[in-house]
Amino acid sequence: MLEHVEDTGFVGYIGQKLRRLRKAQNLTQLDLAVQVGITNGQISTIERGVSSPSIASLHKISQVLGVS
Repeated sequence: MLEHVEDTGFVGYIGQKLRRLRKAQNLTQLDLAVQVGITNGQISTIERGVSSPSIASLHKISQVLGVS
């Protein structure tokens, strides 16, 4: 079941979930970006629901955060 999703739809849901997971692990956007191999600006746009990550980036993010 999807958690509360703001007006940004599924892309917004992914961003909200990413932000919660990142903060729960006490990672900054820069920390996560370096480990994933993308820019912190890309992490920011994903978290804000402005852009969606590629499948490859999403896979790397999930590995770094330890989630499926």
